[in-house]
Amino acid sequence: MQNETTEYISYNEFIASASINYEMIKKAGSPLRYGQVYFVMLDDLHPEIADKIRNTPLDPFYHEKASTDTHEFVESIWPERTELEVTTPVSE
Repeated sequence: MQNETTEYISYNEFIASASINYEMIKKAGSPLRYGQVYFVMLDDLHPEIADKIRNTPLDPFYHEKASTDTHEFVESIWPERTELEVTTPVSE
């Protein structure tokens, strides 16, 4: 049995999560770049924002990091309340 709750994630929490995910992926030996991890996570959470930077100079996918300009732009349009559904196992 699982329990679903809704939490909210700020842009700073998103960045922290992307960094943690990238470090875990890197430790596992994956050749993925941080820019790829950032963009894929952004596309999962806010596809409408990802679409605005896709294939533009702000798109970090082919880079080792997300530029300052990318961070400033994405943060400026980040919704105030970004919902994040969390599923947790419930012990019986």
